[in-house]
Amino acid sequence: MQNVLEWSCGVSGYLASMLATLRQAIPDGQIACTRKSIPGTRQLATQAVIAAGGIIHRAGCAETVLLFANHRRFMTPSDDWHGTIQRLRQLCPEKKIVVEADTPDEAHATLLARPDVLQLDKFTADQIRQDKAAGISTFADLAKSDLKLGMGDPQAIALGRSGEKLLALSGYGEPLRDKVVVRTATIKQLVMYLLNGDIDAAIIGRTDAVKNKDKLVLLPTPTGAPDEIATLAILQTSQHPDEASQLAEYFTSARGIRIFTDMGYLPINQ
Repeated sequence: MQNVLEWSCGVSGYLASMLATLRQAIPDGQIACTRKSIPGTRQLATQAVIAAGGIIHRAGCAETVLLFANHRRFMTPSDDWHGTIQRLRQLCPEKKIVVEADTPDEAHATLLARPDVLQLDKFTADQIRQDKAAGISTFADLAKSDLKLGMGDPQAIALGRSGEKLLALSGYGEPLRDKVVVRTATIKQLVMYLLNGDIDAAIIGRTDAVKNKDKLVLLPTPTGAPDEIATLAILQTSQHPDEASQLAEYFTSARGIRIFTDMGYLPINQ
């Protein structure tokens, strides 16, 4: 009994540690554990995973319809993602369609067919985004693509209004607006959608773009695009005017400006 308890606690402890690491980056992220287990331990393993806050991936084969590469080899044509997924929906209307992709190219093609779930076999979502961004270096390229675009809500945030101006200045306003699938009320939400892969491209602030430049492809802004300007002011009613003045002087010093430029802000040319 002691050995069984220690083993179960080990499973729970390891999963809890993985969840803690995950949620530092994605606060609402989940870890789904495979239904595969050591013979005779499935019930124990399932309870240990759930106790640690994890979820079970496909507790039974009847939960979903899973399309693997081995299944596709028996289909003609084997790369008809849209036709295959539509056929599965007709045959199994109450089941979610889950597709496993072996390469970023397959994942991209599968996403266009809109399965309920896409599983990635030994590669990451970042690799899909990089693959989808291949060959896109201008707004003209983006306008011709099949990528999904996100923007800020012009009724809610300034970035939404400046984003509309940027689209107009690009010369491809209408085709780009047709690609917009979401408008968010906050910049943080828009960046989260982009990094999570819910959208393929977005008009975000330069600082957020620079902060995530290892994951994103930055397009040059069109001539005349509105600048992001950080304004510094001291309240006349401040209860600590001396300290506030010292902070303002630091921000406007060479060292302070360098910190801002390292974060992605561009210095104003006087």
